[in-house]
Amino acid sequence: MPSSFNTKMIYFFVVIILWTTPACYNSVDSTPSSSTAEQNEKQIEHRDLVVKDISTLFLDDRFSDVVFIVDEVQLPVHRAVLASRSEYFRRLLFGGFQESDKREVNISDAPLASFKIILEYIYTGRMNLSDLKDKVIVELFSLSDLYELSDLQYTLSQYLSNNINEHNVCSLFAMSRLCQPKTSVVKSPEYLLNFIETHALDVLQSEDFLNLSAGALKEVLTRDSFCANELEIFRAVNRWMIENQDYLDSDAINQVLSTVRYALMSDGELDEVSISQLVSSERISETISDAKLLRNTVSPHELQFRVQQNVNIVNGSQGVLDINEFDGGAMITLDHLTVINKIMIIFGDNNSGDYSYYIDVSIDDDYWVRVVDYSDYICRSVQDLWIPKQIVRYIRIVGTKNTVNKKFQLLELLYNTERLGSVKIENGFVAPDYNVANESMNAIVHEGEPRIRRNFLIHPYSTDARDFRNNKYTWHSLGLGCIRIQLAQPYILSSMRMLLWNDRDLFYSYTVEVSINNQDWVMIMNNSMEKAHGWQVLHFKPRPIVFIRITGVHSSKGSFFRCVYFEAPAQKPLNSPYPDRHVVTHYAENNEPYIIMAEAPGQQHEETADQQDNDPEYRCSVS
Repeated sequence: MPSSFNTKMIYFFVVIILWTTPACYNSVDSTPSSSTAEQNEKQIEHRDLVVKDISTLFLDDRFSDVVFIVDEVQLPVHRAVLASRSEYFRRLLFGGFQESDKREVNISDAPLASFKIILEYIYTGRMNLSDLKDKVIVELFSLSDLYELSDLQYTLSQYLSNNINEHNVCSLFAMSRLCQPKTSVVKSPEYLLNFIETHALDVLQSEDFLNLSAGALKEVLTRDSFCANELEIFRAVNRWMIENQDYLDSDAINQVLSTVRYALMSDGELDEVSISQLVSSERISETISDAKLLRNTVSPHELQFRVQQNVNIVNGSQGVLDINEFDGGAMITLDHLTVINKIMIIFGDNNSGDYSYYIDVSIDDDYWVRVVDYSDYICRSVQDLWIPKQIVRYIRIVGTKNTVNKKFQLLELLYNTERLGSVKIENGFVAPDYNVANESMNAIVHEGEPRIRRNFLIHPYSTDARDFRNNKYTWHSLGLGCIRIQLAQPYILSSMRMLLWNDRDLFYSYTVEVSINNQDWVMIMNNSMEKAHGWQVLHFKPRPIVFIRITGVHSSKGSFFRCVYFEAPAQKPLNSPYPDRHVVTHYAENNEPYIIMAEAPGQQHEETADQQDNDPEYRCSVS
């Protein structure tokens, strides 16, 4: 019988078997349901045995009717098996191409090891990814697309999407630039670029970096947001050129070398560049000369720096920094020049201690710029510092006063663009439009008797009337004490808002003073002759403030001054409408306007409240 007839018969039966076999070749559960038990007694279910038998044909000469030549190695295969599992191989082996009649077929688009894994998957439906390196899995994903193995392609895409790391991300990026898989996408090129930037140093030092094409490498390194030491970038480019030198022409070499920003290197780093053997000494000398000239003739801020936005250098893998403590302070050294506008540190144990300090920054450890000067201000806890955009490599934090210890912890160091719209810097201080007099911003209530607990006064404002009925306020006896609030750091403020505890026909008189050091006080609102009721929105000339002291002077009922809520700056503008409340505008002695809001929610009998204030069972001790 002709061999072509045997081939067609084998192909017919294998196709029937494989097309009726599930794509996933796990064992089949043959336990019948009660409703079909009788029918299944007459049903033979041996699909798992069929798959097992066909899998034994992998790289077996039995019934083989074609041989693939991969890297000069012969691999016996079966046309029918390959054609039934892959549309690509069906067209290649039965589509009328010259390979359809050949005994030997050359495969030049796949490495031998990866091609054998693909073949084994075609015959068995199995692939153990835990035994494979990242590079091989990326190759298999590309081959699954080429050979139109859609089920395998989808599974590999899911695996790679969940396991992107510095050892495979460059290969994935290079592949994503060249082709978009028809059935699935691992991740978009932009997503992969962002991952590369977040792990810049690790990616530069990985073997996978060497797999980038010249175009892909240029796309990565020319981005301003690819933030790493320029010498490390040059070293990585050096390694890449050595690895790919057999495929590079002069244009590609120039293209790749142009991605390095030599003007950002120090003289010592440029010395390492000068001994490079990749290009002529004349070319290197010219590059170094141009870099020094540019660096010495323009302002540092005019250089094309790399800036990674919204990534905390303290936690970033590429943001290597060194902190050396000295008496009264610490020197922080970054591994490369970078741009910052946000610093966050925490003093002491976050709960106690007064601190004063200043912060200087420098590019070269020679010329220093003072970006924060709180030497004359009392600070505590977390310092949420914003500064004008600065290029830095060295940061010096020096304490001028502390009452507990000299320890601090660096929490954040970054160039933040996400919150720039809500931050304004005036004379070295943040002038916020968000409330900084709350616990989340590390403010604290030092004086004033709390009905519930100390910091309830600076909790988020609640419109629940039960907060009034349950006497959730802070108070002090008239003529004795005050309510004193400390912010975590000095802020430029020009407004405050507070809610006085409300009752029928209850009015208060009060004063508000502010200080930067808890010693020297300035009165910003003298309302001692007015009848204040409900909401108070105070506006005054902008000034740096750390401490706020509210002192009750008079009450129309009883001998206590009570405040339910406080915030600064005021989160309602002067002309904001308050439904169902009477708005009365007054002017203080300095002719600065403030506003009184009447009829706050909740009612209480004054006699009952006074009795509670004098009853030890109702008093909450100051913690």
